[in-house]
Amino acid sequence: MAMSRGRLYLWMCLAAAVASFLGGFMVGWFIKPLKETATSLRYHQGLRWKLVSEMKAENIKSFLRSFTKLPHLAGTEQNLLLAKKIQTQWKKFGLDSAKLVHYDVLLSYPNETNANYISIMDEYGIEGELIYVNYARTEDFFKLEREMRINCTGKIVIARYGKIFRGNKVKNAMLAGAIGIILYSDPADYFAPEVRPYPKGWNLPGTAAQRGNVLNLNGAGDPLTPGYPAKDRYVILGGHRDSWVFGAIDPTSGTAVLQEIVQSFGKLMSRGWRPRRTIIFASWDAEEFGLLGSTEWAEVNKTEKVLVIFFDHRKQIICISG
Repeated sequence: MAMSRGRLYLWMCLAAAVASFLGGFMVGWFIKPLKETATSLRYHQGLRWKLVSEMKAENIKSFLRSFTKLPHLAGTEQNLLLAKKIQTQWKKFGLDSAKLVHYDVLLSYPNETNANYISIMDEYGIEGELIYVNYARTEDFFKLEREMRINCTGKIVIARYGKIFRGNKVKNAMLAGAIGIILYSDPADYFAPEVRPYPKGWNLPGTAAQRGNVLNLNGAGDPLTPGYPAKDRYVILGGHRDSWVFGAIDPTSGTAVLQEIVQSFGKLMSRGWRPRRTIIFASWDAEEFGLLGSTEWAEVNKTEKVLVIFFDHRKQIICISG
C-alpha cells in the first residue's frame, strides 16, 4: 500500500514537472514573437525618425528652384541635362549606383514650320448641342442617362478637370456617344480662397489652360513597343522628371522631395546602415506623353514581387504592390 502511494506520488510529481515545463515552453513560445515584434517596431520607428529628421524643407526648396530654372520637356536636351544633374547628385549622396537608361520611344512635338492649332470643327463641320457632364466620370454619365434621361449621343460634352485622368474623360465621352469634348479648369478645384492669381500669388490665372495628353494606353508604354519581359524583388521609389514647361508644381515638387529623400538615405548609409531589401530610386522621363519612361523601364525590368511608390504632386503618395 505504501509502495502504491509512493508510486502515485512520484507520478504526480512527474506530471506536475511535465506540465510546468510545457506551460513554461508555451508561454515562452508565444512571448518570444511578441518581444521580437515590439523590438522590431521600436527599431523601425527609430529608423523612420532618423530618416525624417535628416530631411530639411530648405533643401527641398533649393532642389525645386534648381530643377525649374529651365523648361524640360521629355526627350529634350534640357531634360537630359537635368537627368545628369540628378544622377551626379545621387552618386554624391552615397547610393551604390546611379544609372541613366536610354529608350527610343515615339513622342509628339510641335511642328515649328506648321504650328498646331485648336479647332472644334472637322472638315465636315462638327456641330452639336452642349451638355455639361461634371467630371466626365462613369457615374456622371450614369446620372445623366439613367436619372436625368439625358442622352449624350451626338452631343459635345463640357467637363471639368479633376477626379480622374483626362484620357478617361475622353474615353467615357466616346463610350457615351459624344462627338466632342471641351475640358476646362474649374476655379472651385483650382483656386484657393484668399490667394491671388499668378504672378502675384500661386492661384491659377484666368487666362491659363492646363496641358496634358489624353492618350489612353492602359499601361502599354511606348506605342511602338507595347509589352516586354524579364528580374528580382525590389522597393521602387520614384516619380517623373519631365514637364511641359518649368514644372514647379507638376512634377518638380515631387522631384525635389524625392531628391531630399535620396540624400537622407545616403546620409544613413554613410553611417553604416543598409536597407533589408534593395531600394531603387527612379527619376523617369516622358510621363506627360503617356507614362512612357516608367513603363518602358518596367517592361525591361519586370519582376514577380515589387512594391512601387510614386510621388504625386497633388500631395499623395501612391503605392502599388504586385
